[in-house]
Amino acid sequence: MKNQNGQYDLVVVGSGLAGTVAACQAANLGCSVVLLDASSDPSSGGNTALSGGTLHIAHLRMDEPAETLRRRVTEVAGEFAQRDLVDALVANCARGIEWLIEQGVDIEPPTEEEGGRTVLAPVREFHDVNAWPGRGPQVALQVLQKRVRALGGQVISEARASEVIQRPDGSVAGVVLATGRTIDAAAVLLCDGGFQANPDLRREFIGPAADKLFLRGAPSGIGDGLRMGSSAGGQLINMQWFYGHCLHRGALTSDRLWPQPTVDDLLASSVLVNSEGLRITDEGLGGIAAANAVGRSSDPRGASIVLSEAAWDAALSREGGRRPTANPELERRGGVVHRAESAEDLAAKAGINAAGLQRTLDEFITAAGADKLGALAIPRSGRPAAIGGRLLGIPIVPGITFTVGGLRTDGSARVLNSNEAPIPGLYAAGGTAGGLQGGPRGGYVGGLAVALVFGLLAGESVAASRPAQHAEKP
Repeated sequence: MKNQNGQYDLVVVGSGLAGTVAACQAANLGCSVVLLDASSDPSSGGNTALSGGTLHIAHLRMDEPAETLRRRVTEVAGEFAQRDLVDALVANCARGIEWLIEQGVDIEPPTEEEGGRTVLAPVREFHDVNAWPGRGPQVALQVLQKRVRALGGQVISEARASEVIQRPDGSVAGVVLATGRTIDAAAVLLCDGGFQANPDLRREFIGPAADKLFLRGAPSGIGDGLRMGSSAGGQLINMQWFYGHCLHRGALTSDRLWPQPTVDDLLASSVLVNSEGLRITDEGLGGIAAANAVGRSSDPRGASIVLSEAAWDAALSREGGRRPTANPELERRGGVVHRAESAEDLAAKAGINAAGLQRTLDEFITAAGADKLGALAIPRSGRPAAIGGRLLGIPIVPGITFTVGGLRTDGSARVLNSNEAPIPGLYAAGGTAGGLQGGPRGGYVGGLAVALVFGLLAGESVAASRPAQHAEKP
């Protein structure tokens, strides 16, 4: 059903969680909706289906007090998190979970492993990269897309949008598909993901060699929505940052070594060095920050972590859990771990400059002994374990899951132009939207949770903007 102007109220580009939630809520509120996806199965084409299904705000539960969540977002993203977006997020995240349940999406019972955070059911484990079909994230999309159809909306697969149609005054009038077909709509929501799968855009925005990052996310994220929104006058923000983890470099050739185990937890007891043996970043900031730092370097595939055998042994984990751990799973899955009695021997095995590594370790050990790690050329935060005795070296590569920059939006998911004014009828959410995440620590606030909240707000904003009593049959 189209409106009195012969348009749909909303066309959504991308059927991940943000797009599907927006389409569902807009349809709930009486809008005529078309949900497009470039893949052959709208429940499986993007990062949502591949995800672990945990909804959180910077790893906190979504039902925490709003002020607690606000402080946490500010802590991890700082000035890179726009205040209006933070306010909208923390005010609506608990409501978002309630809305999902009302739509028929199943939630796992709270567990200690997840710290009571919301997990979509049935749970998705990370022991096998191909274990996602039929798990919570995909099932949630299927439930919501079924509801869109039941409410009269259309869900169209193999439909790649290529252009936002605008009137002379800049307002939105629909989209053009790659086939040349046009879909007239009063509002367009761009939410087809970021640009993690586009090597050219990674080089342009992240770093000169960022095409060498390992793709840990969906190959559908090539930046179409960003390009269309930018061409329509949208402002891009925080484009240099991404969410990802440090993986064993063997992931480049073996699916056994991704998406887990990561080596992130080992950084607390390691030094992270490049092929010259020089430290790259503050290891104490964690794996997401380290992945970003290595990703911006001139050689993202030339980094290694170096730690003592004692620290490696201390990281041995018991069997069980959703996520396999570096010790013992790295070697079980074929990942090479170099062992040596000296820095010189380790350097030879790991392909690291011996003199550089020795100098780095000497400086690090001396600074640690004098409690002056903060005075190093690259300051080190935290209280790392001592590095000495037998040494281990693990070759790494940053795994990019999704980019966190995108089109600048307001708290209603409306795309803003360079003058901070909304472009009439243009919205963005999920991986296509920016302004909430980013910064030296990676600034990871959340994936599914952010998509849920701003998808919900986008659908409600579109419904609120409709003229009253407008719907009629085409």
